[in-house]
Amino acid sequence: MKRLLPFLMMALVSAPAFAQSTEMEVIYGSVNGEIRRVIVPDDDSQLGPQLAGQGEGYVIAPKGADATAVVKAKTGIDPPVLTSAVVDNSGNVVGVIAADPTIDHPVVANTSLIAAYPGVAKGQTYDSKTGNFIAPATSDTIKAGTVLSNGTVVPADEIIQTPATVVPKPIVPIKSGPVTVNSLQSVVGQ
Repeated sequence: MKRLLPFLMMALVSAPAFAQSTEMEVIYGSVNGEIRRVIVPDDDSQLGPQLAGQGEGYVIAPKGADATAVVKAKTGIDPPVLTSAVVDNSGNVVGVIAADPTIDHPVVANTSLIAAYPGVAKGQTYDSKTGNFIAPATSDTIKAGTVLSNGTVVPADEIIQTPATVVPKPIVPIKSGPVTVNSLQSVVGQ
């Protein structure tokens, strides 16, 4: 051990100090401001434009900053949380993921990413002509002896059919100011 001690001491003295990260990089969708990634490196020199992909912008901020506030300050846009339905060639919704269909690409063969909204779920279908998601028809059984809210007792098992229904789209408020073809399409297309 006495022989190793000078070598260990020399290694400790000559070892470079590790740089500490003081900044982070927020990668966002350049069209809609959606936060795509937050990168906190080991060293600030690892940050920069090389981390942003096609259709993405970036901003460098102090480590620990609120990414949403940082993107809003940079772009003037409240970053949305985008949800996309993964739709197969038959129009079946096979999954719902966090993704931006204007930038991301489906990872499953023979599927597409379609912008979704609250209420869209796996098992529904997508009508490409109307742009609507449709919940499938269901049937439920009410067991004999069940007391309904109006006090009626169900005398025998009853099957209740619920027809297929269009999943309602949320109402999108139109921002004040001049309406352009692009802003109108973005509202109508949702």
